[in-house]
Amino acid sequence: MNFSYLARVFWARRLLILTATISSFLGGVTMIMTTPKQYEATSRVELDIIKPDPITGFQVSSKNAIPYVNSQIQSIRDYQVAVRAVQDLGWLDNPDLQQQYASLPPGSAPDFNHWVALRVIAGTGVEPVEDSNILKIKFRAISPDMARIVSAAVRDAYVSAMADSQRATALHNLPALTQALEISRAKLAALEERKTAMERANGLVLQDNGLDLESQRLGAMVRASPPPVYSSGPSRLSTAEHELQELDGAIDSASRTLGPNNPQLLALRQRRMAAAAVVSAQRPADEAGQAVAAHQKMLASQLSEQTAKVIAQSHDRTALRLLQDEINAEIQRYSKTDQRIVNAQRQAAGGGGNVTPVGPTDGPDKPLYPNNPLVLAGSLVLGLVAGLLLAFMTEMFGRRVRTKRDLQTVTGVSVVALPSVTSLRSGGFLKKRTA
Repeated sequence: MNFSYLARVFWARRLLILTATISSFLGGVTMIMTTPKQYEATSRVELDIIKPDPITGFQVSSKNAIPYVNSQIQSIRDYQVAVRAVQDLGWLDNPDLQQQYASLPPGSAPDFNHWVALRVIAGTGVEPVEDSNILKIKFRAISPDMARIVSAAVRDAYVSAMADSQRATALHNLPALTQALEISRAKLAALEERKTAMERANGLVLQDNGLDLESQRLGAMVRASPPPVYSSGPSRLSTAEHELQELDGAIDSASRTLGPNNPQLLALRQRRMAAAAVVSAQRPADEAGQAVAAHQKMLASQLSEQTAKVIAQSHDRTALRLLQDEINAEIQRYSKTDQRIVNAQRQAAGGGGNVTPVGPTDGPDKPLYPNNPLVLAGSLVLGLVAGLLLAFMTEMFGRRVRTKRDLQTVTGVSVVALPSVTSLRSGGFLKKRTA
């Protein structure tokens, strides 16, 4: 069997193939015309899974992000959200739905609220938006307006349910938070009293930068102390005075034995005058140096006393700083607890949850189902394939010899084809015999 044989079979059964193809196409057209159209609308919500919970401090980690999103998807398709949506839509008071429910066999359906909520759950679909914390809430209905209305109602019901859940959590945690704040306030007051008593007993007062007054005073004295001044003036001054005293003794001795105009005595007197001039010139510098030295000695004494005082208070200072660290930690704990109470009060008053609606509800004007081009193309392809198979099966069950090749295929021997009568009559052989 080859392609030429199949082509001959299909051509011989062309009416059967055409009938099957047209029938399938008409079936697709009928399906499009009779099947109720379905429209899908989409609304979006954003999950705040990045920031920690303002009351409990719980934060979704990257490891638990997918399970948390899946749990929220299940919550959207849960009965609690669906029944809230149908309440908002007013379906529970719809007489048509009540009549449909009353016509059901007894015991074949749950209670009316569940039965109506299941209609919403059946048409609701949820999927996350890739690489984001946004969920798409989709709903299918027989009209685009109905799809948009129900999708928006499910989204609003989910947001309200999350807000109510967080409101209940806030109301539950408020007493415990208030008690923790009172405990922290009492502990902070006790620590402050203990710090004040320790400062009075030891004479230490810590500043905001963590240093006490004595340490700050020591640092200021170290920065204000001038560098030591080293001068050689006092040594030269002592030598000049000693020389002047020796010259006075020599002149006194020479005056007893020598005359007043003796050259040796005159030389001694000239040397004394020079030494006296040196002593007179150096005396102010010596007095200034002595004053500087006395001032430096006083500052060094004060610095040494302050250093000794700071060293003596090192143990008390360490204890006071540890106490101050404990006070600072308690202040932070008190501030965080107070902020959690403020957040809980805001959520208890209806301040919203960690779910935020994003944008308007989108609803296409074209139906999502049935897909007309896909149905028509599929019906044509299906009809053509069915017609070809039917033609082939018909040929197999009622096989015929159409050509010499078919006869050769059936008998398995070589076949010689003789000219037909028509070809002989129309050929030149009979014409020649007649002539």
